[in-house]
Amino acid sequence: MPGLLRYVCDGDPALRTIVRVIRVTTMLLRAAAAFLGRAADWPDAVLLDGMREHYPAITLDDAVEIVEHLTPMETEAQQHEPSTVS
Repeated sequence: MPGLLRYVCDGDPALRTIVRVIRVTTMLLRAAAAFLGRAADWPDAVLLDGMREHYPAITLDDAVEIVEHLTPMETEAQQHEPSTVS
């Protein structure tokens, strides 16, 4: 869901950053590369091999969530902007 998200490095929990999630979109894995404009870089076989490094049983017909967020610097800058909501 949109809001703040903390990333913590698995190898070194002291390495952390916070980003603002702006959108989460659920779709089949087979549609993800095209949605992200990366179809030429990630044909189905390449995408599936990469995802199986982390999720061995995943298939192209499994639902995945595409999490879009600001960079840590954009998130930090936004925290200091005055609110435009009255």
